Amino acid sequence: MSDNRRVTIRAAVLSLVACSAAATPAPRSLSNTGEPATREPSILVQLAFEPSFVVGPPFSEPPPFTLLDDGTLIEVKGSSMVFERKLSRGEVDRIMSHLVELGVERLQSHKDSCSKPSPNGSRLCVSDDTTTIVRVVLNGKLREIATYSSFSNEPAVLNKIVAYLSTDRRPTGKRYAPSAAAVHVRQHATRPNGCVAIDPELVEHRPGRERWTLQLHGSTLAALMAVLPSNIGRFWRCIGDAAFEIVVVPAVPGFDVSGERPIG
Repeated sequence: MSDNRRVTIRAAVLSLVACSAAATPAPRSLSNTGEPATREPSILVQLAFEPSFVVGPPFSEPPPFTLLDDGTLIEVKGSSMVFERKLSRGEVDRIMSHLVELGVERLQSHKDSCSKPSPNGSRLCVSDDTTTIVRVVLNGKLREIATYSSFSNEPAVLNKIVAYLSTDRRPTGKRYAPSAAAVHVRQHATRPNGCVAIDPELVEHRPGRERWTLQLHGSTLAALMAVLPSNIGRFWRCIGDAAFEIVVVPAVPGFDVSGERPIG
């Protein structure tokens, strides 16, 4: 890469970060306490996938990569754990710089289930495929690029960006504590060996109830998270002689688990 190209990319990244900071409103003082209000960090970069057809639960999946403008990185490690850690400003700048190098600014959304016409007028149509979503702050504004199937205007660029944001970064950080989660519970006929007991109140179990969905927040969610080995995935737990499958879908910024429809 030439020196001029490096200077151009660096200038673009500095402009994006500066514009993002400039676009963030300053906290206002609270009249009754005189203390400044805290601002929730917003998305700087996010990679998400939305499948068209899912046999759930779960019916949706948290974004595997979310970088907030305060440097918080939230990553989903498969279906085993969601981690978070704080990146330095230098690490954030390097991520933004590399996305510009890869060509994120050239990507355009394509939400149609058919490709754009080829030179001979033919189109390829695909059903029940996944939409890839890249959210990124460009010129101070959060832009969302949604691509159905492989119908990107620049497939190679999108593939490289997805691969880059899916890279396993270490250290993994600490276990993420979601502020909300959808929890699906359903009873099964067979009781697995060594089934671990759970307090029925943690999943709001009632006699005769066989399948239900909860939207948990705050201390209620924290109490359930404290007795589960992970903050995402499937777990077997028993209440008396009955076995239940518990499916946890945590919310992250930009993903509010609203797509988790009730199973009751």
